[in-house]
This record gives sequence, C-alpha cells and structure tokens, in this order.
Amino acid sequence: MNISGAMTQGIDAIEGVTSHTISRRRLLGVMAGAGAAAAVGGLMKTLPTQAAAGSWFITITSLNLRAKPSTSAKVLTVMPPKAKVFDLGTSQNGFIKVEYNGIAGWAYGDYLSSTHPDLAPPITGEAVTTSSVNFREGPSTSDRVMGVLKAGTWVGTSDTVVDGFRHVQIDNGTRGWVYDDYLGNHVDGIEPGQTLTVTSALNLRTKPSTSSKVLKVMPKGSKVTAMAQSENGFRSVIYGDIGGWAYEDYLS
Repeated sequence: MNISGAMTQGIDAIEGVTSHTISRRRLLGVMAGAGAAAAVGGLMKTLPTQAAAGSWFITITSLNLRAKPSTSAKVLTVMPPKAKVFDLGTSQNGFIKVEYNGIAGWAYGDYLSSTHPDLAPPITGEAVTTSSVNFREGPSTSDRVMGVLKAGTWVGTSDTVVDGFRHVQIDNGTRGWVYDDYLGNHVDGIEPGQTLTVTSALNLRTKPSTSSKVLKVMPKGSKVTAMAQSENGFRSVIYGDIGGWAYEDYLS
C-alpha cells in the first residue's frame, strides 16, 4: 500500500481501500435510501457526515494525521483504528481538521465514522474573560468569529486546548473556542460566597481597574470572601469588613 507521503499502515484516500475496508463515499453510494448504518470491518457504524465543531469521530482504519489537507502534506502521526478524534469543525479537499492526543491536523473524511456526533468535551469548570475576546468556531485565528465576549463574561470550560485555544460553552449553550490567555480561573470557577486565598500581596481597589484608588494592600495568605460581580479580570470581594475589587489571577 504505497500512497505518496503516507507513513507505514496509514492511509488517506480511496486508493488505499482493500477487500477489508471501504470508503464512506462508496458505502453511501451503495446504500442510498437504505438507512444510515453499515458494517465496516465487522463493526456496525453510523456513517459520518461533516459534523459541527464539538463532535467526535472514530477512525475506521489506520489513518494519517497531516499538517495540511493534502496527501502530499507532512504526516504528523498515524492514528490507529478505532482512535477517538475531536472534530475541529473545518473541512477542505475531503479532509477534516481534527485533534488527536493534543495534536491538531487533517484526516481524510472517508475513514472517519461519527459514531458519537453529539458528544463534546465535558465541561469541567468555569472561567471569566479577562478582556474582550473573540468567540470562534474553531481553535485558530482563521476560524469564523461567532461573537465577541465582553470582559467579565463567565463561560463553562473544558480541558481541551488546541494551539492555545480552549473549548468553552457560553451561557446559551453554544460551544466554541476562546484564546486561553484571556480566561482567568478556568477549571476552578469562583462561586459567590466562596472563601479565597490571596496568593501574593494584592491591592484591594475601589473599582475594577488598576487606575482606581487602593483601599488596602492585602498580604499574601489573606482570606477574602468572593462576591458575584467580576469585571476586567477583577472580582468583587470582602476583606475583613472592607468591600472592594481584587485582581482574580492572585486569588486561589
């Protein structure tokens, strides 16, 4: 099985089909109007369609993960059969952009089966945006901007990070990607009433701004009570009997 640019046991295109494997396109042609399930390699699989970002695919056979959507592009790794890969929501030249074991690349769509099209990374925590930030369809600056999240916006966070972008969910349930550097306190979301520890000497200010008046300098190890409001990376807190704003990156 010699395909240009392919590594041993990895395939990209229909030329690699043997009597034991068959491409999704060919199966669809045979089974038009006959239902969505087909036997592939002895397993029953739901035939894939291009899913939205946030879905998972399963590799039908050993499959090259390439740097670009081309059979001549560099092979980043060879994914084994039945490998679970995350759909990044972009397709080109028959390839789909996916993540496999933390590596983002392009895999040929005919050899991906969307057995769990509605499964997305679990939301494991919360974060607040520390600045206005683009909310994108995929994990790159070339992906479409679905909206701009204002500073102080709370999002649900997953543990999936690709090229510096984190997979998140906003309050209306929409999934997307935000540059991780603009998220504070991900995973360990702050709840109103929660007791927090100051991790470094920290100013308690009258407003959520570095130019506002300093009410007190809280020493490292001080305890504060978190309030509900957050803005510009600051959290409203109570320190002793004084209420004010503290920068969240220094609260744990």
